[in-house]
Amino acid sequence: MRSAKRAEYRALLTVHFRWTFWSALQKTFVGGWKKEIGFFEKQWARARFSMKKLTAEWVRKAEADFEAANTIAKLDPSLRDPLCFHCQQTVEKYLKALLQELGQVVPRTHDLANLLNRLLKLDKTLRGLQRGLKQLTRYAVEYRYPGIVATSRQARSALRRAELVRQAIRIKLGIPASGKRRPSP
Repeated sequence: MRSAKRAEYRALLTVHFRWTFWSALQKTFVGGWKKEIGFFEKQWARARFSMKKLTAEWVRKAEADFEAANTIAKLDPSLRDPLCFHCQQTVEKYLKALLQELGQVVPRTHDLANLLNRLLKLDKTLRGLQRGLKQLTRYAVEYRYPGIVATSRQARSALRRAELVRQAIRIKLGIPASGKRRPSP
C-alpha cells in the first residue's frame, strides 16, 4: 500500500500545475513544491493525496471557525456567545467533512447529533464524540438571539468539545491531529 502512495506522489510531482488545499492553482517545479507555498501547505501534503476536494473545503472552513473561536477566547473572553457559536460551527463542519469524505450526503442541518448518527452507521469508533453535542447544537441558533447568554463555563466547555471533535475527525481524515493552524494574514 505504501508503494502505491509513493508512486502516486511521484506522479504528482511531475505535474506543473495542481490545485492546492486552498483551492488555488499553484505552479510547481518538476520534483517539488515552490518554496513560497509555506509550512501550512506542506503540513497538508498527506491529506491532499487522499482527501476529496469538497472535504478539504469543509476542513478549511472548520479551521477558520476554530481559529475564530480561539481568537475570541484569547482577546475578549466576555464574548461568550460568538465563541460558542464558532465552536458549534467548527464541530458541524468537521462532521460534514467526514460525511463528504465517506461519500455520504451532507445534509443542510445544524443538528450535530443527527450528523454524528449518520457517521455512527459507518464508523462506531466515533461514539465517544456524542457527549455534549446537544448543548453545542443549541449554540447554532438559540444563543444568537436575546434572552439566552452563555456562561464562562459553557464557553470553556464548548472550546474543549470543539478541540476534541476536531482532533478525532482530523485523525480519521489522515490530517495530523495536533497540526499547527493557518497563520493569520
